[in-house]
Amino acid sequence: RYVAYVGNNPVDLRNGIKANQIPNLRFVAEPEANFKEEVPKDARYRVKRAEVILGRGTTGVQRLNATNENPDLRAWSSQARPGDKIIIDIKDVVRRTYQDEEEKVAVTGSNGIINIPIN
Repeated sequence: RYVAYVGNNPVDLRNGIKANQIPNLRFVAEPEANFKEEVPKDARYRVKRAEVILGRGTTGVQRLNATNENPDLRAWSSQARPGDKIIIDIKDVVRRTYQDEEEKVAVTGSNGIINIPIN
């Protein structure tokens, strides 16, 4: 499952975030709780690639190809307006195994999409 955070707080996808919180936005791939408890050394996930879009209506105002979970979105906070949204489309995720090898994880359909309203 994929979760967006502002700082250490999960984003409430119903209420969204304010434009001034955009620079602190990050997203992570979190393992399921029972998997993390059973095999914690196998439950280390990382987002390697995502497309981040600042959307207004049906138009993309800004696009960024992120290569980690903490993209630099500082410039977006002055452009974002209430009613806009940030769409995070997660493309590539890896899982580090107990042998410290990276294993690619399939991201299917809309599972990798996070929609965050700007208020």
